[in-house]
Amino acid sequence: MKHRPTDDVSNATTFYAAWKYTMSAQPILKWGNSLAFRIPSAIAKQMDINEGAEVAFHIDGKRLVIEKADKIPTFTHHDLVKALRKTKKSLIDFGVPKGREML
Repeated sequence: MKHRPTDDVSNATTFYAAWKYTMSAQPILKWGNSLAFRIPSAIAKQMDINEGAEVAFHIDGKRLVIEKADKIPTFTHHDLVKALRKTKKSLIDFGVPKGREML
């Protein structure tokens, strides 16, 4: 028996549990060389995602799990220069030349 959101919505936990087991079928569409499907607005709202949001997904057995992606901090030019200044500044000894290297 499938659960419906209106079966028992006495509290938020029951409402969530009811939606958790309700699935809606979505057609798989062709998008370039990839496949795509639409996320219904009710699910997008529950996941707190909007157009342009990034999501992470992985496979769990035969299930596709979609989660809101964590914010990735931006890496600026200033960060790159700062990281390069912290690197080891000594020369690396590669040993004696083995071929016709010009030093």
